[in-house]
Amino acid sequence: MLKKSIWLNLVVALPITFLLGCTDFGKVDQGRAVSFDKDKRTVTIIRDKKIDTQNPDYSYLPPLTYVLPTDPMETGPEPKAGGRMKLDAEKNQIVIFDPKTQNFKTIDFKMVQGAKQEIAAKKGRV
Repeated sequence: MLKKSIWLNLVVALPITFLLGCTDFGKVDQGRAVSFDKDKRTVTIIRDKKIDTQNPDYSYLPPLTYVLPTDPMETGPEPKAGGRMKLDAEKNQIVIFDPKTQNFKTIDFKMVQGAKQEIAAKKGRV
């Protein structure tokens, strides 16, 4: 009788466990924070299209604005907002997000010699 009860419990419990284990509990958007309002608890991000941590692509427009939970234990550290999306040392260009136009701008720059040597050293070319 005891064995039959145990088997019956397993037969009922296993499908319930599999159903709960296969549900979708949400999604995390990865991106770069472009603005953060501490008073309103809102953060605006440019989403990463590739979701590749080694080679991110912050080019998803329009920017997404999220309201953060009021409990700080649910959010972790506050985001640090910035406008730089990409720094391309090969093409000597910086891509920034312009909040007024809600679009990207590309800025050309001239790299100084010390910075070239530092980048080359990081890549193992020196």
